[in-house]
Amino acid sequence: MASLFRTETTERLVSLLFLTPSRVFTLGEIVSALGNGASRRTIIYTIDQLVAEGFVTKSDVERDWPTYRANERSFAFDELRSLATKMFGAGEDIPAAIRASADVIGAAIYGSTAAGAARADSDIDVLLVVRDAASISLADLTATLYEAGLKAGRAVNCTIFERSEFAAKRGSGFLARVLEGPLVILREDEPLFTGRS
Repeated sequence: MASLFRTETTERLVSLLFLTPSRVFTLGEIVSALGNGASRRTIIYTIDQLVAEGFVTKSDVERDWPTYRANERSFAFDELRSLATKMFGAGEDIPAAIRASADVIGAAIYGSTAAGAARADSDIDVLLVVRDAASISLADLTATLYEAGLKAGRAVNCTIFERSEFAAKRGSGFLARVLEGPLVILREDEPLFTGRS
């Protein structure tokens, strides 16, 4: 695992496959998506390594060309999808902005991005838990995250709960549905999301 992100090509390939794990890609689609950053030979070598290590599956060659997808049976699938979302799906600036705020005690991505079903135009849904809503400027926090989302090329949709409100509402309604679904935890200063089921 430590050596998985050994090259930029590997990072970009893992990002492509694990942010949309249900999608099947041809080699041509992968080469096109990775753009001019790497040669076709480098991409083929990298994807062959990921297949050999069990992180990516290659289809049986029943067609004129093989297809590739994230291996959902890999021991590291959940971790790789979470890492891909944190590192690439949400951009680098969104987790950084959340870590920089002393008032945020919990943050998680939910919705289609966390589920690995996001499209290019999908919002990044972020659940935030703050210590005390009166002590911070929610407008400043959401503006910072909005700007970070723009850099990632995605709109950010923030849902913010004060700690006491989060505790009171976590068992029902919208919040219960969010907590029952997939989450990519960006910050958890105290137990908020762990053991949620």
